[in-house]
Amino acid sequence: MVVHRTALWVLLIACSIAGGLYALVSEVRAARPDRARPGIERYLFGTLTGVGIGMGVATLVFFAAALIIRLEP
Repeated sequence: MVVHRTALWVLLIACSIAGGLYALVSEVRAARPDRARPGIERYLFGTLTGVGIGMGVATLVFFAAALIIRLEP
C-alpha cells in the first residue's frame, strides 16, 4: 500500500479547517453562552475542539481507505 503524503496532509488540513469552522460557528450561535468564561476562551475552546474532531474524521477516512485497499483482491 502506498500512502500519498500530499493527499493525506490535504485531507487532514481540510477536515481540521472544516471542523474548526463548524465548531466556531456553533459556539457563536449558542443559545445560552457560558457567561462564566470570557469570549475568547469560549471561541478558542470551540475552535480547538472542532480541529480535533476534524482530525479524527480524517483519521477514520484514512483507516477506511486502508481497509478497502487491504480487502481488494
